[in-house]
Amino acid sequence: MIRGLAFDLEGTVIDLEWVHWQGHLEAAKEAGLSLNVERAIWEIPCFVGGPDEDVARNIAELCSNKVATDVLLERSRYHFHKLLASVKEIAPRRGFKNVLRTVLKRGIPIAIGSLTDRVLATRLIKNSGLEPYFGSDRVVLRNDVAEVKPAPDVYLRTAEVLGVRPEEQLVFEDSINGVRAAHSAGSKVIAVPILQSPDFACQLLKAGAWGVFRAWNEMNVTGVLDNFNDS
Repeated sequence: MIRGLAFDLEGTVIDLEWVHWQGHLEAAKEAGLSLNVERAIWEIPCFVGGPDEDVARNIAELCSNKVATDVLLERSRYHFHKLLASVKEIAPRRGFKNVLRTVLKRGIPIAIGSLTDRVLATRLIKNSGLEPYFGSDRVVLRNDVAEVKPAPDVYLRTAEVLGVRPEEQLVFEDSINGVRAAHSAGSKVIAVPILQSPDFACQLLKAGAWGVFRAWNEMNVTGVLDNFNDS
């Protein structure tokens, strides 16, 4: 039985992926490395979903110049926040709130499990209108766990705050590391990626995703839950 749901935040619920990607690319450009999104996704396994430290390290390894990882990380975050300031609206992906309402009508508790730091996560949840749905006691962030995704810590913790066993938890993710984290925790996981690519969808399935949906409004969440609970 599925008795609780956990959602990754950035990408899965709120699409800021292009801001993260452009921040990484600008930092790489300053270091003398010319990358586009397609090449970065191909050459940097964690480019989609992070963590940022690993992306910065991989960019440093690709640079012909010797550039320190911490410098690249600082510049990437600088460009991310600069670009974020220009974003006019922070909103959930289309159809997400309908999924939430359906789930809550069934009495299923929900939580956030994300690598986002607390200051940014709090801002995103508030500005996107999600604050009424997720109490602070059901938001598990980078600051709350010892190891980041693909380690299972985040989703072991969300199961704990939901009051369910990890195997009774259904996780929604958008990245390979996120899917691996949920799968390692013993939870079922569905991918709702921003990156629309057959190859990426195959990688998500290989990482342990039960299924891949292109968008929230393409998902019949009632059917998904009934499928798990009847199996």
